[in-house]
Amino acid sequence: EVFKAITDRFPNVSVIGVREVLQNVSRNLSRLGTTFSVMAGLALVVSLLVLSGALSADQHRRLHDAVIFKVCGAARRDIVFCFTYEFLFIGLFAGAIAAVAGGLAAWGILTQLMDTTFTVYPAVILTTLGASILLTLILGLLGTWKALGQSPSFYLREN
Repeated sequence: EVFKAITDRFPNVSVIGVREVLQNVSRNLSRLGTTFSVMAGLALVVSLLVLSGALSADQHRRLHDAVIFKVCGAARRDIVFCFTYEFLFIGLFAGAIAAVAGGLAAWGILTQLMDTTFTVYPAVILTTLGASILLTLILGLLGTWKALGQSPSFYLREN
């Protein structure tokens, strides 16, 4: 009724329903947020695949190292300890690269595309580093466990 009364009295005035406009804006922002979440999820999956591929590509060297360590008298615990340090540094390095690249991408999107401010969240950076280290340790040690179970004589006969 109010819209009709205003447009009847002032024919040159256009009445716009703010509720509908805000609903459209909210729906579009929600879709944009969903799109960014899906893109982030895909990037995470792809990065995990790349990390697991890189770890498995180096598996032959780790098997060789484990055999040499065993022949030299190292205990299984010592070999796991060495590999744990290796995976820890790989995970730390991968997490640092992910945090820097993600931060730069977020800064670019927020400041250049969305014209808003960028805020660094240390908890997100620490979570990224922790998840990267943990996943690298788990994937790496699972892949290396097979190498530690083989006897040195079998490997030396094969090579």
